[in-house]
Formats: sequence, C-alpha cells, structure tokens
Amino acid sequence: MNKTVFFSLFFLLFSTKAFSFEFKLFHTNDLHSYFEGSGPDMSFTQKAGDGDIVKGHYARLAYKIKEERGKSLVPTMLVDAGDFFAGTLFHALAPNKKVNVFPEAEFFKLLNYDATTLGNHEFDARDNGLSVMLDKWKKSEVPTSIVSTNLIFHNKDSVVKKHVGKNKIIKPYMVRELNHKGEKLRVGIIGLLGPDGALVSLGTRKDIGFIGFVDQESSKDIDSLTRFLKTYIKKIKKDEKLDVVIGLLHGGHPEDTTILEEVPEINLLIAGHTHTVYTKPIIIGNSVLVQAGCFGRYLGKLALKWDGAKLNVINKDTIHDIDDSIPVDIEMTEAINSYKMEIDRFLAETGFSYDSFIFTAKESLIRKKESSNELGVLVTSAVREELNKTARDPVEVYFTSLGLIRKNIIKDHRYQLSDIFKIMAIGFDEEQKPGPKVVSFYLSKSEVFDLINFMEVYGMISHKFTPAFSNSVSYHNRWWGIPFINKLGDLKLNGKSYSEWPELIHVGTSQFVAAYLPKVQSMSYGLLEFIPKDKNGRVLDNPFIHQNKEYVLLAKYLKSQYKN
Repeated sequence: MNKTVFFSLFFLLFSTKAFSFEFKLFHTNDLHSYFEGSGPDMSFTQKAGDGDIVKGHYARLAYKIKEERGKSLVPTMLVDAGDFFAGTLFHALAPNKKVNVFPEAEFFKLLNYDATTLGNHEFDARDNGLSVMLDKWKKSEVPTSIVSTNLIFHNKDSVVKKHVGKNKIIKPYMVRELNHKGEKLRVGIIGLLGPDGALVSLGTRKDIGFIGFVDQESSKDIDSLTRFLKTYIKKIKKDEKLDVVIGLLHGGHPEDTTILEEVPEINLLIAGHTHTVYTKPIIIGNSVLVQAGCFGRYLGKLALKWDGAKLNVINKDTIHDIDDSIPVDIEMTEAINSYKMEIDRFLAETGFSYDSFIFTAKESLIRKKESSNELGVLVTSAVREELNKTARDPVEVYFTSLGLIRKNIIKDHRYQLSDIFKIMAIGFDEEQKPGPKVVSFYLSKSEVFDLINFMEVYGMISHKFTPAFSNSVSYHNRWWGIPFINKLGDLKLNGKSYSEWPELIHVGTSQFVAAYLPKVQSMSYGLLEFIPKDKNGRVLDNPFIHQNKEYVLLAKYLKSQYKN
C-alpha cells in the first residue's frame, strides 16, 4: 500500500463523525377506557395539589403528554401497547352504532399518538363491535395507526377485513421517519398480541387469529411467533431501510423476555397486558424492554440515542406518576363531561346514573390470585342473591373468574355506580350495551364437580381463570391432592356433601364466561365437556338469558346492604 492510499484511509477512519441520533419516546399500555382514573370517581378534583387520591385520569395524562412533548428539543414519538378499550362505562359508546363518538380513539387523536396495537380487550364487543369501532375510527380521521403484525384471518369474509392492510387502519407495520439537525432516522413499528392475550380473548374472537396461538387447539405456541418475527423483521428492515425496530407487545412476562431473547432484531419492546410497572428499563442483550402499568396511572418516558448499532436509554426518570400533582387539560376535561352525558342515556333503563351514590365501604376486599378469596365470594354471592329475588327457579351456584373481577374495594372509600361497573366491566350484551347479561342453565352434579376442578387447574396455567364461586359452594384445596380425584377437600353445596347433591344443579354466570364453555373441550384436550341443560335434563341450544346485568345486580345488593 503506498503512502497516499494509507493516509487517505487513516484520515477517513478517524475523521468521520460517529452517527448519533437522539429522540424521545412516550408510552402507555392497558388504558382500559379509564378516562376518570382508577378512582373512586367521587374523590377526583380538578385542582392540582389538593391531595385527592385518584391515580391517573386522562385530563391529567393529556396535560403531561402535551407538556413533555412541548418542551422537548428532539423529535418525539407516542405509542400504546394495547387494551386501550374496555374497563369503564366510557367503553359503552364506541361499539354502538347509535352513538357517533369513540372516546378512546378521540383521545389518541387529541394527543397525536403514532401507533397502538390490538389487545385482547379490543375484541370484547366481538367482531361486529370491533368493525363498528373501526368505522368510527376511519370517519373521525384518527391519525393513529393500529399495528398488528401477527394477525391472521380465519374467515376471508370477516367484517373487520376491510380495515386491515398496509394502507388501512390496522397495518402489519408502520414507518416513522424522524428528522433532526440534518440527520434522519427511520423507525419501524410492529404490533403483537401475545399468546396469553390470544387465549383470554378466545371467547370473543371469531374470524381473527394470531400467530403464536392455535385457536383450534386452544394452545400457546410462542416458538412459531418468534420464528415468524425473525424472518418478517429481516424483510421489512431491508425493504423499508429501517434503522430501528420498535415492538408494541400486548403481552408481559415471560412472553416479553422470551421474544427479545429469541428476536434481538427488535431494539425496543413496549410491553403490556400484565399491568406491571417496570420501574427501570430491562436490558436484554442490546434490546430494551419497558412497561408502564395500567389505567393511565403512569406515563413511560424514554430519552433515546441511536449510535448506529444500539439504542441507548440516556435518562433515569423513565416512569412518571400521573396523580394529583398534575393539572388537568381543559380540552380533555370538556370531552369527558360530554361523554358522561351520553353514558347516562344508556343507564336510564337501569334506574341509576353515572354518578349515583351506592355505598361507603366498611372493610377492604382485595383481588387475590387464589380462589375462595373474600372479594370473589362477595361479588358472586351478591349477584346470586339479587338474581334469585326475581328468578323463577333459584340459581344454586353462581361463578365467574377472578380475571373478570377487576377492582378492589377499599375501606372508607365512597363508591358510585361508575366504580361498581369497573368491578365487573368486561363484556357486552347482544345489543352492544355495556356489561354482559346473566345466563343460567343446569349441569349434572358430576359436571359441576368437573367445572370446579377444571377452573382450579386452569387457574394455575393462567391466573385470569382462577375461579370465584358464590358462598353456596365451599371447599379447600389439598396441596397434596390430585385434580379431579381428591384435590378438593370438604366440598359442599349449600352445606351438603357431594353424595347429597341433586342430580341436576342450576348454575348461573355471565354471557362472557358462558362463551368459554364450548371451548373447554379443546382446552382440556377432549377430556371435559359441559353441556347446558334445562331443569328436565334436556340439552339447550343456548343458556337461558336473564334481563339482568351483573354490575346492576351488584350495585343493588351493595346499596341495600350498606345503607349510608
């Protein structure tokens, strides 16, 4: 090599400025339509710093996002990791054709979110409800993309399909190009529903499936998801000339860590679903993993620097509490008040309004991951007792899963109807009105025995299926016992041992839970089947539908029991 070539290479090597691009990314997940925060709703005040106990609230969250983006000296992004829908009375509006508003989408539009993804609760209003929501999304010209990379169709004629495609509302991926000081950074965003999210939406999804979960077998297959992602990301990075890939995963631990371990091509993964606060970013290889709790109680904030090979987090305060210290955004406050007026029209037939006072709690009842906890027993027993006041044939057993009992009851807090709805918020009736109706049917005594055992066993696989039974059922779990044989100790129904049970037992639950009964056969690998019957033992095509909503029955019970 001659001297000229050597010095030219030397100069090129040491004089070229290293590539560095800084930007900020803000993130939320599991907002669940919690526009007024995690409550109790009566405790909220608009004034900042006066000590109210409400955490979250979209008016505060909006203020904080606007403030942070407004003072940033570098480009910013704002994303969400799914389950933006379903959890409060505000979600009554979006899937209903008779109402023009879609509050959750309007929130995204107001704050100019770049992207969100589909969580399991986006399917709560089923395929038809989701289609109505997407029609409104399009009509309102919401700029936010719904990114769903592992979505597949079981039915090519799905009502949702018209909204899915590269240039549609639901995209397989999106690209955002950031520009700053003459430099540019091409960022690709993918969106994923994890296997557990696919499992717990199995009863509400019909035409749509997700790579990573086999609907026909009700089984998780995360290996197929990671294999797909490695190939897919390699392709879009090449096709779109991407520098950075960000994933929005509606799935938490261990799915999030598994994906990053197997797919290091994802530079940053925003997780959700488990409602966990990762107080500090988790570093897996060269990838970054974060999650920001739930219900808008936190805003994730990342100051990022891309050095050409790795995405580095350069700030320490990566989680902001959204609490009483933050002022409210006036525009969002006015929108919330208008939504509440619409909600009261839905509630007129129940005899309640959004802010109807129900009771003051005399004790705390906390959601726990084991069966037979006091909150689960209270809720199911309350629904059963109120239902039996009008039912022609008394329901002997009422059950649900603890995953559907969404909120704790805290001593000395004052609760209004909107708070009671949050406790049993999941599901819609056949008219797309919020809250599932109660259904009932008869099962044989052996089927009831198997039902209790199945829910106990499946609750170990996913705690969302942990059972909650009315106080008419009692038992304890033997740690040494064998499921379906001797796992349940001292099992009784209305104080009677199994040998004294009637041959047919009247069972009640919600429409949402009942939708899973036909899935049990595949979930139990063909070992179990629950066949709803009438009181004469004849097989029913569908369970009997009562005109009662779970949350209304619970509110009536609490109001009558706790006269304040």
